[in-house]
Amino acid sequence: MWYPVFLILALMVYFFLTLPVVKGYVGEAIVRFFLMFLDRNKYIVMNNLYLPAYNGLYMQIDHMVICRGLVILIETKNYNGSVEGDWRHKNWTIRNKYYSGKAYNPMRQNSYHIRMLEENNVFPDHVAIMAVVCLGLLARPETSGRMPVVTPLGLLGCIKRISGDSKGKWDKEFIAGRLKSQLLQAGEWD
Repeated sequence: MWYPVFLILALMVYFFLTLPVVKGYVGEAIVRFFLMFLDRNKYIVMNNLYLPAYNGLYMQIDHMVICRGLVILIETKNYNGSVEGDWRHKNWTIRNKYYSGKAYNPMRQNSYHIRMLEENNVFPDHVAIMAVVCLGLLARPETSGRMPVVTPLGLLGCIKRISGDSKGKWDKEFIAGRLKSQLLQAGEWD
């Protein structure tokens, strides 16, 4: 008697979880979870930021990690399976058990974010801006390009390698304060 009800509920949950908006939110939540393990004495983590772009438009940055003299942008794409691409191509190829298709190159998206941050003078001079693309937990990235492409399991190690002994002129609190003054709406701070 309960079997049809259970089957219908299971199908509803499956279709809900496969919606692109939900899938993207889940990917960002996973990355946010991993970023909680960064040392708060060295890093400030911000999530879901809206900043000005140009001509009254805005850009949304999934995650930002700030340390002394350095800002790391993280673009999250919850792609799983084989992810093939190159920084020069407009689209990447995603193949897994259930799907094979193209998706917009997230390296290009991150490059656009960096360009807009620089053109709008969001950060003071001599603050380096780096970018990382973080895919799904089950992704197998086969990419080449100007920025690292990792899964959430490799994200913290990647951030630590990039930041190294960052010794820029500006401390993380000053950079974060400057960023807060530019936000179009309050982001989520960890």
